Formats: sequence, C-alpha cells, structure tokens
Amino acid sequence: MDELNENTISITIKTLCEMLNDRGYNVDSIKNITVEEIRVQLENKILDFEAKHNTRDENIFIKYVLFKPKSSDILNSLSYWVNNPEDYRKSDRFIIILKENILNIDKKIIEYKEKYNYNIQIFIFSKLLRNITKHSYQPKFDLVENVQEILTNYSLKSKVKLPWISINDPISQYYGLLQGDVIKITRFSETSGEYITYRYCH
Repeated sequence: MDELNENTISITIKTLCEMLNDRGYNVDSIKNITVEEIRVQLENKILDFEAKHNTRDENIFIKYVLFKPKSSDILNSLSYWVNNPEDYRKSDRFIIILKENILNIDKKIIEYKEKYNYNIQIFIFSKLLRNITKHSYQPKFDLVENVQEILTNYSLKSKVKLPWISINDPISQYYGLLQGDVIKITRFSETSGEYITYRYCH
C-alpha cells in the first residue's frame, strides 16, 4: 500500500478496537482518537497504543509502523520491550502493525517469542481494513475458560482430543489464541437453531 492517510488508518483502528474488545480489553483510550491526532502522529510514521484487559492483570501494547522498516527495526522495538521489565511483564501482549510484510519477519518473531517467552503478533495494515468476524455467515467465537467442564461433558480425557484449529488460522490470529487454548464456536441456523462446537488451538 503506497499511500497511507488518516482516513484509512482510522478504519484499521476501528477494526483494531473491535478485535481488542472481543479479546476482553478496554479500548476507550484508543477508539476516541481523533483524525487530527492521527494526522499529528503520522509525522513520525509510528502510532503507539495501550489497552488494559477487563478481567486479567494484563496489558496489550500496539505499535503501528507506517514506513517500510528493516527487520532489525522491528527487533529493536521488541528488544526495548523485553529489556524494560519494570514497564512490560511476561503476562503482557504485543501487537506490531506493519505497512507491508517484511521478508522472514514471521520466522524472526517466532525465534524472539521462543527466546524471551513474550506473546507477540504481527499484522499487516491491509488485513485490518475489514473485520473478518463481521461477515453475516461467520459464527460466534468465545474463548473457553473452564476447559475441564467441556472435557467432562464430552467424556474426553484431554483437550487435544477436540477438533483442532491452527494457531495460524485468521480466526486464531484475530482472537490472539495461544497454543492449548480452546475456543467455543456457536453457529445459528433458522432450521436447526443453535449448534455449538469446540476447537483446540494447535
């Protein structure tokens, strides 16, 4: 995407807020940003946001990188996060939104996550121009907190016996699923009513 402006960025911020809200974060400080505030921050080609989870002791930090950086630029940002433990904790999560993809950045992020045990996600700007969960045929998704209750109801000894959903699936990415999470999928039909299934994130 060659041209970025405050209007297209506003669209992605709206999607970002919907995504974070669906994950359980308070997004009041993000959704109220004005076009003028975006315009001012655009001068630096970087936007920074932060949101606190509604029920967990956890923050999420979001950085828009609106120029074409080298992978070293991204890793420098990550280094700042992990080297300031008084400000950023292992329970916190991080999202970097890139103007466009960087060669091998996913591999480098995986290596960084494994080395420092931080939860880091990369999104490409264009992927946030629409909310993939707002499609009329898309079912409802909810993260399962009490997995044992599900296993008991289905007479399963382990959650790995549930059907799987890939951690790289767009829905997994949207909800920030971690390996081992279980998600509840509720589908609605005019003929059969409500139908519930569960997926194990792998």
